[in-house]
Amino acid sequence: MPPALTTRPADESRAAKLRDEGVAPLLARVLSARENVRCKADIAPALQNLPAPMDLPGMPNLARALADAMECEESVCVVGDYDADGVTAAALAFSALKKMGAKATWLIPERPEGYGLSPALAERAAEQDAQVLLTVDNGASAAAGARRARELGMTVCVTDHHLPPPEGESEAPPAHCNVNPKASALPWPAPNLAGVGVAFYAMAALRAELSSRGKLPSPPNLAEFLDLVALGSIADCVPMDAVNRSLTAQGLARIRAGRCRPGLLSLLAAAGKPRERLNSRDVAHVLAPRVNAAGRLNNVAAAMRCMLAESRSEAFSAAARLEELNSRRGRLQRAAADEAASRVSDPPPDGIVLHDAEWHPGVAGIVAARLGDVFARPAIVFAGGDADGRLKGSGRTVNGFNLHAALSGIRAERPGLFEFGGHASAVGVRLRLEDLAEFAGLFSRACAAADAGGERALEVDEPPRPGEITLRAASQINRVAWGEAFPPPKFAGEFAVLSERVLRGGHVQLLLECDGRRLPAVRFFAEPVGKARLSAIYGVAVNQFGSGAQLIVERAL
Repeated sequence: MPPALTTRPADESRAAKLRDEGVAPLLARVLSARENVRCKADIAPALQNLPAPMDLPGMPNLARALADAMECEESVCVVGDYDADGVTAAALAFSALKKMGAKATWLIPERPEGYGLSPALAERAAEQDAQVLLTVDNGASAAAGARRARELGMTVCVTDHHLPPPEGESEAPPAHCNVNPKASALPWPAPNLAGVGVAFYAMAALRAELSSRGKLPSPPNLAEFLDLVALGSIADCVPMDAVNRSLTAQGLARIRAGRCRPGLLSLLAAAGKPRERLNSRDVAHVLAPRVNAAGRLNNVAAAMRCMLAESRSEAFSAAARLEELNSRRGRLQRAAADEAASRVSDPPPDGIVLHDAEWHPGVAGIVAARLGDVFARPAIVFAGGDADGRLKGSGRTVNGFNLHAALSGIRAERPGLFEFGGHASAVGVRLRLEDLAEFAGLFSRACAAADAGGERALEVDEPPRPGEITLRAASQINRVAWGEAFPPPKFAGEFAVLSERVLRGGHVQLLLECDGRRLPAVRFFAEPVGKARLSAIYGVAVNQFGSGAQLIVERAL
């Protein structure tokens, strides 16, 4: 059965204003159906209109602590995370600190060592003579690590964007300063920043603090780090609210213009993706997986080398290594995903929980996401396991089901059964092998209570009108920072299939006809339609040559 469809209604008065400001008619109607877009300036607000860094609760204390450390010539160690958000945040903070004259180093734990600032990592930092620890994209639940760092005489500065543990379940990290837009009791207009976004704000606050002290005669232009902000924000699937759209759109523009890290240009070249037409989808499906692959396969230093490369030769070598790791990750992922899907019962449980000691832990999250795609159920996948019988797993949601809230409810019911952290849509879980069956039952029951696997209507935009699918419209769509809570245009339509051809890589090129107009189209990783007519969900994009518009067939109905 095809999914039920619901159409986002366009606002004709808003669409007219957008058209008057130079927005193509098709995009104008799409944007008028999105919240808080009333004029062209709302698509990607200007950087100067963003909230001030020092207004983020905790930021003045953080800026003063880092500035004091720099004045005393103390070494600052940036502690990151092994995913793309954590790597870009660490690369940004480390590079910006160096540009502002700080003595800086970085540490990122490999996946088997555990997430974020741990007591062991604090000890490694102390061995490197770090006097200040600055966490990025982690720290909200690092009470033990922060405590150990303080015992070793270090100043602990936490920046994070993950939801902190519920009050009463776990203590807050005993940091000297703590910046987390999700943890603050005070309102702030940008609660959805990624870890790299919080790091960007932290460096902007430090620059302001140093400038006010007269210690920064030539302040660096932090806009040069927006390529990292764009990559980390898209990779972490944060909601593309006005602030994130502004930061991300500027970062994408810099990459398209070639004013970005040599490592990103080398990654795009290795993938055969022209930078000039880079869009949010390319970042999510080309750049992010290659950066993530390093952390998934316990070689996060390779990702950092790519992000920090300064020469073309160094960047080329680092990108080649990430390409190799990503290919290996793909092979491991496909094998595990096929095996996992074969183990899901028919009908599937309301919440899927699987474990296999032979699966690589680095692909657990991707396998969980694939199970969600196939079975329309939230899934948590545990891979590997240690000698003490403790498992680590990753979970992904579907249909807007809040994983973090569900696991908080389960833990309140069964304290001590497991540990977890993360977001509404993605979580990491630790538990004992002997408790897996009980956890699976509780998780499935929580999913059933919320109807997490229930059929949801698929939202589409009002269909294009005759003559609206143009290169101008496709080019403008391409430049918008689409993402979570700000979805790209999606349309439903029926076409005559005039021709189709299988391309290298498992894609299909089609020539479609609708209302007497012929439209080129492509289906990625799909089989030929094999029929005279096609009902489909599709988007509009610029073709590979940059010479015209084409349809991207996302789903055949």
